[in-house]
Amino acid sequence: MRQLHPVLVRYDDLRFTDHALERMEQRGLSKDDVRRVCTYGSKRRTGGKSDHTNGVSFQFRSVRVITNRKETVVITVVDKDQENDE
Repeated sequence: MRQLHPVLVRYDDLRFTDHALERMEQRGLSKDDVRRVCTYGSKRRTGGKSDHTNGVSFQFRSVRVITNRKETVVITVVDKDQENDE
């Protein structure tokens, strides 16, 4: 059963939900990969409470990071290259 309040793991000024860490592990992405995308990626505001940032990991993979509006909590991570193959 999913926790009502997700576990947050701090990495410098970013915090990761347990869901984001799970997805990162499945996709072989590191916290440094996510930081790189958040720092240098192309940000897009959504109509909801989250932002999408698209960028490239250190392995040159196309990645989307979903964060809260303040860009401090990583909610989930999508490997866009893997997503297009499925």
